[in-house]
Parts: sequence; C-alpha cells; structure tokens
Amino acid sequence: MPTVSAKSATAWNPRYKSAMGEIEKHTEKWRGSLDVLLVFIGLFSAIVTAFLVESLGSLKPDEAAQTNKLLPTSPRS
Repeated sequence: MPTVSAKSATAWNPRYKSAMGEIEKHTEKWRGSLDVLLVFIGLFSAIVTAFLVESLGSLKPDEAAQTNKLLPTSPRS
C-alpha cells in the first residue's frame, strides 16, 4: 500500500466521504423533525387566531378609564 502525504487531497477523500455520509443521515432525521414541528406551529397559530377573532367581538373599552380621561378636559362651573 503506497503512503500518501497527509497534505494530499487523496488522503482526505475517504474521511470526507465517511463524514458526509454521517452528516447526511443526521440531516435527513432533522428534516423529518422539522416538518412535524412546522405542522404543529401552523395548527397552533390557526387555533390561537380563531380564539382571538372570536374574542375581539366581546372586547370593549373600559368606561371608567374613558371617564377619567375626559374629566380633566371638561369645563368647570
């Protein structure tokens, strides 16, 4: 078996291919997990939006705060 200098590109090719194989395995696993996470986030935001839209109709301004805001500007007798 011929010896190859560590600075040679051919010495690093087998290690590079091995490392890339491991990285690709992890990448595929992460990609699958990310798909599930994105679906969960989409469903969660849709549910929260539905509740917010329904509750917006029942919101009304605080009448006491509006009165306190208008009192200093009313003319005094």
